[in-house]
Amino acid sequence: MARGGNSSLMPWIAILVIAMIIFGSLYPFNFNNRDVDVVTAFHQLSWVRANRADQLRNVLMYMPLGFALLLWLKRSLGTAWSLVLTCLAGALLSLTIEVTQVYFSRVPSYMDVMWNTTGTLL
Repeated sequence: MARGGNSSLMPWIAILVIAMIIFGSLYPFNFNNRDVDVVTAFHQLSWVRANRADQLRNVLMYMPLGFALLLWLKRSLGTAWSLVLTCLAGALLSLTIEVTQVYFSRVPSYMDVMWNTTGTLL
């Protein structure tokens, strides 16, 4: 496949990876805390540590996102900016999911954001 063909697939791969991350992070979809506002949800994040297996899963789950975004953005932005934007996107996605987990009776954690962002960077 030609170089242009690979780069045109990267946005679709990134979207697929994001969908898989969202599904994997929020399943089962037991939406419980309907009366919690976003500010309160954000304040429920803690520094709860995950075990090694969860840490590894968090890193591995976000690595394909970092790969797809970096290859997609690198073509138009160059390596440095692509790396910065890819890391920011992974961190923002992770933070958004962690806050959303409050509404699914899950335990949101800043440590998960850190491990997910690490996976995006790797």
